[in-house]
Amino acid sequence: MTTYKDIKGEFQIILEKIYSSREVDAIFYVLIDFLKQWTKVDYTLNKNEVASNEDFQFLMNSLKTLAKGLPVQHITNRVDFYDMHLFVNENVLVPRPETEELVHLVHTQNKIKHPASIVDIGTGSGCIILALKKLFPSSSCVAVDNSSKAFFRQAYSDGMPLFAKSPVKTR
Repeated sequence: MTTYKDIKGEFQIILEKIYSSREVDAIFYVLIDFLKQWTKVDYTLNKNEVASNEDFQFLMNSLKTLAKGLPVQHITNRVDFYDMHLFVNENVLVPRPETEELVHLVHTQNKIKHPASIVDIGTGSGCIILALKKLFPSSSCVAVDNSSKAFFRQAYSDGMPLFAKSPVKTR
C-alpha cells in the first residue's frame, strides 16, 4: 500500500541527481494536477491516501521517463503558455519562460499597434504565433515549420483557428 506521499519521496530520491528539490516538487505537482486535478493544497490534504494501482503505475512510469532527462511536458503533452494550454510532444521543444517574455515585448514594445500580418518561421509548438494571434486578433498570421510533426496539432488548442499548410520542402 503506497501513499502519494511515499511516491513523492521516491521522486525526490531518484530525481535529486538531475533536479533541485524545489524542481522535483514542481514536477511532481504538475503530474498530480494532470492525474488527479489536485492543487498543492489538495495534495497536502490527501497525501496519505493510498494510490490506486493505475495512479501508481502512471507515476512510476513518469518517474522512469523523467530520470532519462525528458521534460514533464512530454509526459502530459501539455504546456501552459501565455494563458493557453498547448499540446507538446517529443517533436517540439518545450517553450521556455524567455519565449513568453519575447511575446510580451512584441506586444508592449511594438510600434505598430495592429499589425496586418505576422509570420512565425520555424514555429515548432506554435506557441509564439498562437499567443500573438490572441494578442492581435485582427492580424493575419502564418506559421511554417519544416517538420510535419511539429505544430500542426495546435489547431485544436483552445479552439483558436489556425490553418496548417504542408511543411516547406527543403533540398
